[in-house]
Amino acid sequence: MSGAGKTFWTKKLAVTQYPVVSCDDRIEQKLASRLTSGGYAGINGVAAWMGWPDSATYMERESEYLAEEIHTLDEILTELERQPEKSLVLDTTGSVIHTGNNLLMRLRRQMTIVHLAASAKEQQLLIERYLHDPKPVLWRGAFQPRAEKTARDSGSLLSGAGCCAASKL
Repeated sequence: MSGAGKTFWTKKLAVTQYPVVSCDDRIEQKLASRLTSGGYAGINGVAAWMGWPDSATYMERESEYLAEEIHTLDEILTELERQPEKSLVLDTTGSVIHTGNNLLMRLRRQMTIVHLAASAKEQQLLIERYLHDPKPVLWRGAFQPRAEKTARDSGSLLSGAGCCAASKL
């Protein structure tokens, strides 16, 4: 989940001789033309471009984001498969779980996965942070606003939150 500590722990895991690859940065680069045409920039710009989960354009942009994430992860894993001696620390997105079993199994074969779990209380805090300072989040239909509230005002819970960083050292 956004804000759970993936980037923080990626930086902690990375030692100076191993490069860090950020999926967020690569996805943002792939979305750059779509972002700049709407006046968006940075990770918060990606979230603004995606919109709120109940907005008319959200589902389409969520799908576009996921397609870029799948393409990004495939590129990184293909590079590692071609250069098995290469080492890196990979900062995935929280939505890596939506990239499909094939990519997840390739990730598992190529890297050591570190899973960051969040308690129900921590999940609620992360959702509240998202509502006040949105980052790109793939809800995949799981966001359910409370009755008579907009997505922005909702405190709806999301189940099954988790995330990971990966390293090949």
